[in-house]
Amino acid sequence: MKVIKLNRRYKVFKEHGHEVAVKFGSYNAKASPLERVCRDRLGDNVMWNKNGTWYGWFGKKPAGTHNTPYFISFRKESDLTFVLMCLTSN
Repeated sequence: MKVIKLNRRYKVFKEHGHEVAVKFGSYNAKASPLERVCRDRLGDNVMWNKNGTWYGWFGKKPAGTHNTPYFISFRKESDLTFVLMCLTSN
């Protein structure tokens, strides 16, 4: 799990205004609880809505690897901070 600042290289930044994301090497056991906290705490947004508060998506698979990276992006950094605090408190 790695927190990254999004920039113009990312489509979700350019077109939908997401500022920050959590990157996983693949969809794994650490991604699932983070998504659950996002659904429970951030309300009515679903993960497939790019215009929502948060969005879960698969990136491009790097050459020579078997894993596809998985991202959960947020419009505001404060939402990510809130979700990570809720995740550690459980």
